[in-house]
Amino acid sequence: MLRGTINAIKLFLFLVEFYPVMASRVGWVRPRMVAVAETDPAMVHVLHRLLNDPLFAAVLSSIPLDRINIQCGDIKRCVVTAVMAMYGLTGLSPAEVKMRVEELLKDHRYIFTVNGAGQMQLSLPFHHRSIKHILKEQMMTSSIFKGRNYEALPC
Repeated sequence: MLRGTINAIKLFLFLVEFYPVMASRVGWVRPRMVAVAETDPAMVHVLHRLLNDPLFAAVLSSIPLDRINIQCGDIKRCVVTAVMAMYGLTGLSPAEVKMRVEELLKDHRYIFTVNGAGQMQLSLPFHHRSIKHILKEQMMTSSIFKGRNYEALPC
């Protein structure tokens, strides 16, 4: 049940909200544990305790909650590497990096792919190759993650 909950949280972090507000995290772990426990008849006793014993649910919730920081850290390391390389930030001075980042932030340019003529493809938001690279590295290269989430990830 905990592995299923951790997997549901990973999917949530990838597809919905990467940095959920700390105060709201506890509120969405318990329903995910309940949903996972409901899928397996062998977990009927765990499900009953999750629904009726707040202390039991709070103690178990701490395990998947602790995984959020680990998962976010792994993704953050991948993002830093991809962003530095794919947005041409390596080898620049701090002032040059600042100017380049300000340029990318203007009109959210960092999310768009650019054609051969250097024009942003405004009809393709979130298609920049850095975003594709990060998703591929963090989601698609893990056969376990892909297998557990096949229906949610039709690509």
